[in-house]
Amino acid sequence: MILGPQLCPYLPQRIEYKRVLRLGGRRISAELLDALNQNGFRRTQNTAWKPECGSCRACVSVRIGLAEFAPNASQRRVMRRNRNLTLQFKDNRITAEHYRLFRTYQAKRHQGGEMSEMTMDDLAMMVEVSPVSSQLAEWRDENGRLLAVCLFDRAAHSISLVYSFFDPAAPQRGLGNHMILSLSVWAKAAGLDYLYLGFWVKGSPKMDYKQRFRPLQALTQFGWRDLTPDLPTDLDTDFATDLE
Repeated sequence: MILGPQLCPYLPQRIEYKRVLRLGGRRISAELLDALNQNGFRRTQNTAWKPECGSCRACVSVRIGLAEFAPNASQRRVMRRNRNLTLQFKDNRITAEHYRLFRTYQAKRHQGGEMSEMTMDDLAMMVEVSPVSSQLAEWRDENGRLLAVCLFDRAAHSISLVYSFFDPAAPQRGLGNHMILSLSVWAKAAGLDYLYLGFWVKGSPKMDYKQRFRPLQALTQFGWRDLTPDLPTDLDTDFATDLE
């Protein structure tokens, strides 16, 4: 099913269409989730989707190959600055503590955005409605204060980051980058192959941070390739047709 048109959230004066697969209320296997990830789909509640916008191919599905990835000097400094934080994994259930941090993050980083008026029930729907194995990762300081949260899906051989938020009062920590680095370390130690970051959009300031995680792999019409400036990035759409 194709949904749209609507305004593109990443590039000005562009129109977005989405190919959507309704997953329904049934439980989705870890193997099927891997297949969806490998073919460029993102999950939101009970749907999987990817952009299908005619001639525009700006949205590129990207992932970190955990076997090859090693933090660079700047990323190692981020990890050192956050070495007092503890990573814990929780069921995908929203608490009042989560919601307070989410509201603070939205007010400081995305004021006026489409998510800035979400209620606690809205956030709970986004996080808790999932037909796949989903978890919340929490990062707390030595005093137990919650600083960052990331919702991710666990597939057979990968994890896919769905949504994250953090305390904007500590910009020197680089918490957004630290969450990715920390989960990369954990996922590699767990024997997983990939960490999916969603879509990268060249020219979108919101997406610039993703290309710092090198080597970064991009889904092209020729399969997954290391992201380089001259890489063609036409997405392969055959898989969606097969599923339907």
